Amino acid sequence: MAEFLGKSYSDEQVDKLASHLHFDNFKNNPFVNRELEKDLGYQRKDRGSFVRKGKTGDWKNHFTPEMNAEFNRFMAEALKGTDLKFVEELDHQD
Repeated sequence: MAEFLGKSYSDEQVDKLASHLHFDNFKNNPFVNRELEKDLGYQRKDRGSFVRKGKTGDWKNHFTPEMNAEFNRFMAEALKGTDLKFVEELDHQD
């Protein structure tokens, strides 16, 4: 990624970034979870964490069949004419 961006980083910087982006640290980051917005009353406190499990496909457990159908229509339209595809499941994830 650094090469793609035309950047050079030390091993220490890469390790620090990897730690920062590790799912457990990301999930516990108050800025990611909009904790300040909850404290200010812009977000409901009973909505839980913005980041749930970090697993692909878990959204299906929270959508109704109608929501899934609408999402599929939206993604088909949004990706029409591109070579991109929406991946719903990964073969392996940790």
